Amino acid sequence: MNKTLFILLLFSFISCKSKKTDNETTKALTKELQKISETGLIKGFSVAIVDNKDVLYQKGFGYSNEEKKTPYTTQTIQNIGSVSKVVIGLSLLKAQELGMLHLNDPINKYLPFKVFNPAFPDEVITIKHLANHTSSILDTKFYDENIYVLKEDTDSVENEQLKGAFQPADTYMSMPEFLTKLLSEEGGWYLKEGFAEFKPGENFAYSNVGAALAAYILEIASGQSYPEFTKQYIFEPLKMSSSGWSFETIDLSKHSTLYFGENALPLYRLLSYPDGGLLTSANDLALLLKELIKGQSSKGDLLQPESYEALFGKRTIVQLADTVKKENPVFSVKYESNLFMGSTSSGFYGHTGGDPGIVSLFFFDADRKVGRLIIVNTHIDGSEEAVLNELWTIWEKLDEYKVKLIN
Repeated sequence: MNKTLFILLLFSFISCKSKKTDNETTKALTKELQKISETGLIKGFSVAIVDNKDVLYQKGFGYSNEEKKTPYTTQTIQNIGSVSKVVIGLSLLKAQELGMLHLNDPINKYLPFKVFNPAFPDEVITIKHLANHTSSILDTKFYDENIYVLKEDTDSVENEQLKGAFQPADTYMSMPEFLTKLLSEEGGWYLKEGFAEFKPGENFAYSNVGAALAAYILEIASGQSYPEFTKQYIFEPLKMSSSGWSFETIDLSKHSTLYFGENALPLYRLLSYPDGGLLTSANDLALLLKELIKGQSSKGDLLQPESYEALFGKRTIVQLADTVKKENPVFSVKYESNLFMGSTSSGFYGHTGGDPGIVSLFFFDADRKVGRLIIVNTHIDGSEEAVLNELWTIWEKLDEYKVKLIN
């Protein structure tokens, strides 16, 4: 037999065998996830497994609207909580590449009002301090009490636990207004307790307000709104066509109903939307995750290699026991060494997200160059053990099958 023909036939056989195996693997995963979803504890969710070249698996389960029996698909859209912060990190680095700002710039170089820690008034807060949560800016009760605003005043909140969680629609204000009220000494919601008892850059304190402030500085430095900037430099290049920061910028017919227990929640907005208000789908998030896996290997398309190195931080190689390597990255993620990007000592990168009626998990393994994500339309916290266990079961199934899909 001709040697070239033999090699081609062999390659064809191997390719077909691999494709068949992958198909069997994805069918098995779908079967297992479908069985889990049938409990109805989680109303609807979508998942994806991604490597640095392709989306290996993505699928939706359950309902985006249980009453109407509308299936939850990979195109279903909902807010994803703090996973949204990953986009701030990418955007800041893109703006730095474009010469619009530098991460070491003082924030007061850009802001129309002064922001400083009253305990250390002469200490400079930089953009980088905001990005790695070392700014000493804290979330206060005024942030927690006012962040969620109803889309429509006619919307009702049936669950008693959430009666006070949402503000009326007519209290909506722009992000700059919200931040001014919280952080300016003249602001009506300013508190000295809104700053930690350590110098900027000295310690870690996770800050949603700091994240939104970074996005606001980006707006000022770029001369574009944050939605415009992210659409031009993040969403369009990655073909994330279903993503946006407001109900007006997405296909609302694809938006999932969110659930707290058995009750459907009303549509709500976040005043500091960059820190947790990205509306997107599993399909779009899979594209973002693929880019991050590529970027961590210095092969990304959005940013230059040195920018990705800054995003992820310099990795410290640590010898770990197998039990530690297999641990859930959600339980050991830290955010102070990177730029709005979590990491673990066992080599995972990503972020978690949670708001009323939603949970999102978004991580990849830097060693294997494969990641997984899940978006859930049901409220999950530690008080509901059965629902929480179901979430972890789904997450661990994705971990189990991601290995099978890349081997």
